[in-house]
Amino acid sequence: MDKKEWLGDKWFYGKNHKHEDDFVFTQRNGKAMYVSTPSQWSAEFSEKHDLRKITFHGLRHTNTTILISEGIGYCWHLERLRTCQNFHHNGFLHPCPQV
Repeated sequence: MDKKEWLGDKWFYGKNHKHEDDFVFTQRNGKAMYVSTPSQWSAEFSEKHDLRKITFHGLRHTNTTILISEGIGYCWHLERLRTCQNFHHNGFLHPCPQV
């Protein structure tokens, strides 16, 4: 694990980041859940409903591809995804030749 990954949000927001309890997915009591739980739920849901399996990272790509194809600003994506321009261009625009 590299330092950026180890620091998590503190790497992006700085050492005074106070929102360590801002979780997207939580247990019923509001505490953090095990890191693989949302992925397990997603896989079970996909199988139960005969859907193609997709990772949460794959959903990120899908969301961005759809927004770009709808004409949402390029710079907005870079800021939202916190990623570099080359990765963004190469990783998301290939399904959208019209863009």
